[in-house]
Amino acid sequence: MSTLKNTVVAPSRRVWIILAFGVIYIVWGATYLFVSFAVEEIRPFLMSSVRYMSAGLLLGSVALIFSKWQQVKLREITNAVVTGMIMLGAGTGGVAWALQTVDTGFTALMISAEPLVIVLMLWLWDKNPPTPRSLLGIALGMGGIYLLVSQDRIIVNNEHWLGIIAILISMIFWGIGSIYIGRATLPKNRHFSAGLQLFAGGVMAFIISFFLEPHDTSWHELHARTIGSLIFLILFGSILAYSAFTYLLQNVSPEKVATGTYVNPVIALILGWWLKDEYISSQSILAAGIMLLGVFFINSSKNQAAASTELE
Repeated sequence: MSTLKNTVVAPSRRVWIILAFGVIYIVWGATYLFVSFAVEEIRPFLMSSVRYMSAGLLLGSVALIFSKWQQVKLREITNAVVTGMIMLGAGTGGVAWALQTVDTGFTALMISAEPLVIVLMLWLWDKNPPTPRSLLGIALGMGGIYLLVSQDRIIVNNEHWLGIIAILISMIFWGIGSIYIGRATLPKNRHFSAGLQLFAGGVMAFIISFFLEPHDTSWHELHARTIGSLIFLILFGSILAYSAFTYLLQNVSPEKVATGTYVNPVIALILGWWLKDEYISSQSILAAGIMLLGVFFINSSKNQAAASTELE
């Protein structure tokens, strides 16, 4: 299998690989836009709970019905649940909350710096200093973030700053989950594991919503765009994209899969400009270039391969 991966790829498998890349590039890039549509009428953590619990049930059921059963240990289940609660429930749930006040393109650009956060956390956690290449990436990433958030246009009111803070907190949660999942033993069936993580994330988001959000969502009055966005997020943003992601991890190198880090923000920026009339400033473009260059240096550093994990 490893020989085939490094030499010639069969034509049929090449087509599936290309399609899978298209999914993680376009679908995950579009996720920001559809989340922003959904939270216009549904409270963000409540929306996240419906999205992830539905996707988790569907994906987990498919895995149990169509996959060969493999014995699962309690510790593996616990690890999957903890990962889903941290990364999806708290992490991406916080991003959904931020999209009430911050543009989709801005949010995607901020999250593209997630590898920088993970490298810094690994530095503090393991006392293992980054390589010079990663240090250069960190410096560039921090400079890009400063350029991005220092624009006068985004400082409209305190809610915008709360949105930025929510994104940063979400990135920390995602970083903790990324480090944890890299060292934990998960169920061997990838789709069952993903379904369990999704469902646990949905439960966590529901708990947060129950205690912190007003219970004022009128489900019977939702507009078609809101319902369509939620369906997209369940079927495409969660199930299809994650399945494509796991397929790519099994068939190509992690470095190639990590290229989504550079493409997703571009897709989000274009869709936000096209469908939501979001303004793209020259300073944002410059910040994006600097940040993504920093991410490139971090992702290309062999000693910091864990930094290639992405927030979606």
